[in-house]
Amino acid sequence: MRIRLLSVLAAALVNACGGGGSNETTVPFVTVASTRNSGFGSAEHVVLRSHTTLRALWARMTVDAGPAPSVDFARFQMLGVFLGSQADGCHGVVISSVTRTEDSLVVRYHETMPATGSICNRATVSPAHFVAVAKSPLPVEFEAE
Repeated sequence: MRIRLLSVLAAALVNACGGGGSNETTVPFVTVASTRNSGFGSAEHVVLRSHTTLRALWARMTVDAGPAPSVDFARFQMLGVFLGSQADGCHGVVISSVTRTEDSLVVRYHETMPATGSICNRATVSPAHFVAVAKSPLPVEFEAE
């Protein structure tokens, strides 16, 4: 009974991680930084694999940059999504998943938008979200959900 239960649990974990008939595997990630005011006027996707690229990007952030996060680039890389200028404070962006296929890492993100009838701050915002994942040589694709 115990061996059967372990087999069922292992199969469930494989399916949950994308291994059950799919060529995608879930990649764990952690949020490194998130802001509603990055200062980036246009939408952009970024892959940061070194301190040099992190410093250069952080220097371009003009509003809520603060100090650049500390990342061990020997083991990790950062993935980021800038939404660009948005008309009100109800907009945001969240990276919801990262998966690995045979050919690439796929970053899925969604934009949070105001519900119909919402009262929103009319200030222009420029949302961004950054996550860290294990370093990979694979190219990175970004998909809006």
